[in-house]
Formats: sequence, C-alpha cells, structure tokens
Amino acid sequence: MGYKELIEALKEDGERQIEHIRAEAQEKVNAIMKETESKIKDMGKAYEVRLTAEIEKRRGSILKEAEKEASRIRLTEQGKLSERLFSIARGLLQDLRDKDYREVFDALSGEIPDSKWVTVIVNPDDVELARSRFPDSKVIEDPSITGGFAVINSDGNVITNTFEKRLERLWPDLLPEIMKTIIKMYETPDR
Repeated sequence: MGYKELIEALKEDGERQIEHIRAEAQEKVNAIMKETESKIKDMGKAYEVRLTAEIEKRRGSILKEAEKEASRIRLTEQGKLSERLFSIARGLLQDLRDKDYREVFDALSGEIPDSKWVTVIVNPDDVELARSRFPDSKVIEDPSITGGFAVINSDGNVITNTFEKRLERLWPDLLPEIMKTIIKMYETPDR
C-alpha cells in the first residue's frame, strides 16, 4: 500500500471514527435530553403536588377563618335578635292587663310569704289593688312596672313579683323555643 492509499485509508478510518464518535455523542445527548425531560417532568409533578398541598392547606385555613367569622357574626346577630325579641315580649306584657287582671294580681299576691310588708311598689293603675291587698303598707307608684308588684318588709328584704321579673326569669327557657320557631320559618320555603 502506497503513501496515498495509506493517507486515504487513514482518512476514511478517521471519518468513520468521527462519525462513530458523533453517533455515540448524539446517542448520549439524546439520552441526556430524555433523562432531563423526565427529571423536568418529575419536578413539575412534584411541584404540582407541593402546590396542590399548599393550596389545600391555605384553603383549609381560609375556610376555618371564614367559619369562625360566620360563627361570630351569627352569634352577634342572634344576640341582637334576642334583645329585640325580649323588647317585643316586654312590650306585650301590657296585654296581660285584661279584664281578669284583678285575679292575676291576687294570684301573684298569694305566691309571696306572709310578712309585715311595709312598702309595695306597683304600676300607677294598681294603687287601689295594692291598698286593698296590702292595707298596712305604703304604696309607691312605678310606671315601669307593667303588672304585679315588688314588696319590701321591715327587715329590708325585697320580693319582686312583676310581669317584667317573671319574663326575665323565663326568658332563658323561652328564647331557644322562639329561636327554633324563627329558624324553621326561614328554612321552610313558602310554596
């Protein structure tokens, strides 16, 4: 083999080796690209999982805060409603002063223990009833009393047996029932 042929053979061999190296390099590049794409995809999935978890965490926190705020508002509004209902109920006490009120006054008087009652406090319209029922007592008029009375004995002990005091005592039992009725009215659609 001559010099030219040797050079030509080396050149062809070099080109084959270069082509082989290029092919191997391209395979490695392709493998690296595939691996990189897979890693990017995995990172994207991991990020998506973390992001979803963070969103759920924040969503839960936001919902919990919203529920607390809604509960606070509900309690505040129920308190206002309770006060309004109590005011309405108190305003309706006047209706208890019907034609049988004398019997009611006597019944209220019969509920208190016997004592030397020195003072009786009543609605201005009940002065005569108080004088007839408590003849030895000083009668004081109080327009804030709708019905019933308050009595004070010689020891300074006071018994309040007014419509207002009775409503006040019964209110904790009445309110839940009234609220249930109101809630049912708003839950049941008119159809």
